[in-house]
Amino acid sequence: MRFLSEQYIAPRYPDYRVERGITLSDYTEERARRCLELAEEIFEEVRGWLVERELI
Repeated sequence: MRFLSEQYIAPRYPDYRVERGITLSDYTEERARRCLELAEEIFEEVRGWLVERELI
């Protein structure tokens, strides 16, 4: 979750990127793929939780 949060915060607050030592060259295809993987994992967890409770 923290990794995904950084991806949201860094572009929105440029000083955050500087404080964390994140450079624009750190934004790679590999990083983008990891973000997608994490988002899919979170989505499946939430979906499973909703299905267990018969909310969807």
